[in-house]
Amino acid sequence: MRFLLEAVDDLRSSLRKRGGDLVIRRGDTVGEVIGLALDTGAEGVFCAGDYVRRYVPELADLDAVAIRRPWTLPESQRRGYPAPIVEI
Repeated sequence: MRFLLEAVDDLRSSLRKRGGDLVIRRGDTVGEVIGLALDTGAEGVFCAGDYVRRYVPELADLDAVAIRRPWTLPESQRRGYPAPIVEI
């Protein structure tokens, strides 16, 4: 456990040196991501394409740009993907 805590501390330190930070939250994924975006004033939230390809298979063959912002596609190309629920 000590090794893990030291590794997380080292990661946070490295991120801070680059102008970022590390935030760890628990709970409902969607709720926590929306809360974090609102808390930090984020203009958007993006998921890695490989995550979307695995868990949203109907979008798996979209190109690298479209897969990160499928709601911006014309409705006929969204394959059922909904418009954003929350506007950040």
